[in-house]
Amino acid sequence: MLLKTPVSPRVAAFVFIFSLFSEVIASKSRCFSCASSNLQSNFLTINRGPAVRKKNPRVFDNFCNGDTWIISEKSLMDCDGPCFKWQQIVNNTGVHSVLTIRGCYSDMFDLSDKRTPKVPANAFCSETRADLDCLSDANVIEHTCWCDGDKCNLAPAAYLMPWLFLVPFVLFLLK
Repeated sequence: MLLKTPVSPRVAAFVFIFSLFSEVIASKSRCFSCASSNLQSNFLTINRGPAVRKKNPRVFDNFCNGDTWIISEKSLMDCDGPCFKWQQIVNNTGVHSVLTIRGCYSDMFDLSDKRTPKVPANAFCSETRADLDCLSDANVIEHTCWCDGDKCNLAPAAYLMPWLFLVPFVLFLLK
């Protein structure tokens, strides 16, 4: 049955955006599962990054440090809990060394161990910075994030890019 009254642009915009997001909400999350190449030889035991890892990621590749779209087909996995990203950047007078771990938090870490950080109630990110005592002009920056939703544990700027087309569309409809 066709509607005889026109639908307002605001209602149309709401229905369109809701339909996009409802597909993500209704399905399992798909998380990137990867780590930097230099973590491969001792991933489960190395004393860098979150403790009590119980499983290797799907992929060890330095594209995990930033360009996850290049390894997305081989690194994506279904996840029943939050996705996770940890990244450590050592800045030695402008020269950066990066380590990254991405994955399904409940799959990669032993949640029953008290040393494992608890999953926050909502999506959450933190950042810490510390100077290195052994190098006078060096510091360490660590980012840790938990999130829910498909591919949410990639670089934030890249995650937002596909949605930028919505802004002009919604503004057009709301005129």
